[in-house]
Parts: sequence; C-alpha cells; structure tokens
Amino acid sequence: MKNIFAKILSGALLLGAFACSELEHTLYVPENAVAPVLNSIDVAQSVLVEDGTYGTAKFTPADYGMNFAVQYVLFADPLSSDFSSEKRVASLNYSAGMDPQISIPANALNSILISAGLPANEETEVNFRIKSVVQGESGAVSGIADLVSNGLSSKVTPFEAEKEYPKVWLPGSANGWNHGKAQHLFNFDEDEVKYQGVTDFGEDHASNQFKLTGAAGWDNETGNWGVADPSAAAESASITLLNGSNDNITQYTANRYYHFTFDKPSLGLKMDYGFNQVGVIGLNGDWDNDIVMQMNSKQVFYADVDVAAATEFKFRLDAAWGTNWGGSMEDLKNMETIFLSRPVSIVSTSTSTILTR
Repeated sequence: MKNIFAKILSGALLLGAFACSELEHTLYVPENAVAPVLNSIDVAQSVLVEDGTYGTAKFTPADYGMNFAVQYVLFADPLSSDFSSEKRVASLNYSAGMDPQISIPANALNSILISAGLPANEETEVNFRIKSVVQGESGAVSGIADLVSNGLSSKVTPFEAEKEYPKVWLPGSANGWNHGKAQHLFNFDEDEVKYQGVTDFGEDHASNQFKLTGAAGWDNETGNWGVADPSAAAESASITLLNGSNDNITQYTANRYYHFTFDKPSLGLKMDYGFNQVGVIGLNGDWDNDIVMQMNSKQVFYADVDVAAATEFKFRLDAAWGTNWGGSMEDLKNMETIFLSRPVSIVSTSTSTILTR
C-alpha cells in the first residue's frame, strides 16, 4: 500500500496524510486546543539580586492536537491582575523531552518593576502568566492565535537599578567581533519587535562589517543575523537579514555613526541616518566653530563646556546646517525628539555638561 503525504497550511487548517482511497484528515481545530497551565512559580530568592535568578515558572505545555514548534513566553504584571500592563520577562523554545519550565532572570523582572514606578527595596505582589506561540522559520505563525495560561501571583522585592531594555548585539570589526565589547540596539517598547539605537563604528570605518545577534553568542536559536543579499547596495535605506547567514553586513562604511532600526519579526534592518559627528554651535556667540560631542556606552552624546550665564546654541550634524536641532530644554531632554530637525535656537541659563541622545 502506497502512502502519499501532503501538508497544506491555510489559516488555521492543516491537511494531513491520506492513503489509498480513504482520505484521513489531521486538522488543527482552534476550539479544541488546550492552553498551557502555569503550575507554580518556584521562588529561589524573592529579594532580587543583580544578575541573579528570581526563580522558575513551571508549566504544563499546550496541546494543539498536532505537533507544532512552540515558544512559551512568561509575562509579568506588577500593576494589575487582568494583565493589562503585562511585560515580557523570559521565554523558552520548547521541544518534546524538555523540562517545561522557564528561568526568571532577576534583572529582567527588576526592570519591569522599576519601570512601573514601584519603589526599590519594598515587597510587592506580581502576577505571572504564560503564552504559547506557534513558531515558523521566521517567527510567530500568523493565523494561529496564542494560547494563554492561568495567572499566578508571587511576592517580589526589587533592587535599586537603572532600567534595562531588551536588546540585540552588534559584534563586528569595530569591536574585534567580541560580544563583550559589542554595541546594542534596544527594544524600548519591550515587545521584541522594534530595536533601535546609535552605533559608533570608529574613525576607521571604511571597511566596517558586522552582524546582529539575539544574545552574547553565535547560536542560531537565539539569533545570528547576517545579510540575506550580499549584493545589496552600499548605504541602502533598508536591507533584509537572514538567520544563520555566513555573509556579514558590509553596506554601511561611509560614516562613523549610524542610527539603525531592526524589525525582528521581518528581519528588516533600516538605516535611519548616518553621520560623522554631533556638534554644539553658537555657545558664547561662536557660530563658526562646532564643539564636537563624544558618545558614551549608553549612546549618550556629551560635551563638557564653559558657557556664559545666558547663551544661545544649537546641535547639528557634520558641521553643517542640513540637520540641526533647537527648541526648549524640555524638547532636548526627550530622546524621541532629539533627532528631529527644529529651526529654533535655545537658551542655556547655566554652566553644565550637555547631554543628548
């Protein structure tokens, strides 16, 4: 007897094997799927310690009625029991035979609590739940809804720290391909979709090349993204990346600094702009000479300057007026507007270090 196998995925339908004259259907039926169950939050240390582990979320896997590659994502909400303000904590790419449990890193959980405005060193109750997400080659499969577990609560005490955001690494020739020295793009929305940031490829950038990774290593499972098309034009406004690609990203060599946006689900890398310096112009009436700013590890451009009690100045790129910023001090403190062109000068009333992002 000869068996013929066909698989057709259309929306939420999977057609399975048929043999001889009898057609047998293997269907994914959403209403029959069983959601994962969050069984327990096993706490190792309720008072969070930097770089430590809060504990482990143990669960029963979802049952889709057929074999899917599934990622289980743990969410935490310190503000509501309805999970209206939940944030992603950690995830597990699950396969049969694995222990169904997710380790809860203290830094990630602490960042969620601090960013929610909760005070350090005070115990608070946090709600947890798990979502199961069906995975394809490039991420979540559209047309198959996430399954959501029950919720459990647990006590947590955060520590004093600066907020941390999810990030991807940019190892490359500028840092000797060393993840420990790599720069990052950050997911400020904390949804693992859009990652943004400014990179410094150094003065010797003419032969620059790099890749993106989802962790401090080269494992394809966490993400090891090179260029999909090595022939893409230099300084392309956007390129597509490929997980596991052996081809480095070599398209961006004209400038020392670049602002990139990486869309993780589509693996699209957008070059927002490139430049060679950020300058301050106009201090103490000097509108001819830029004070060149430096960028630190937090992607903050800074310059130590002596200014008069009141002086006008602006920021600009590459000692030219093509891209320049002014406005109020509040405008310039907002990192979402700092790279927008504003044709208004601002007034400083004190002597200080100028910081901008």
